[in-house]
Amino acid sequence: MEAPTGLGKSLAYLLPASIYTYLKEEKIIISTNTKGLQNQLVDKDIPSLL
Repeated sequence: MEAPTGLGKSLAYLLPASIYTYLKEEKIIISTNTKGLQNQLVDKDIPSLL
């Protein structure tokens, strides 16, 4: 997806992915383009979602 920062793009794919993993009891892989986005997911977005 392409859009300016701060619009919640990462939550837009994390939420359905987390629902899928819960229902199917399967793991998923999320690939990021930058270390900064990886850190954002691990430090902020995934804990907020949980």
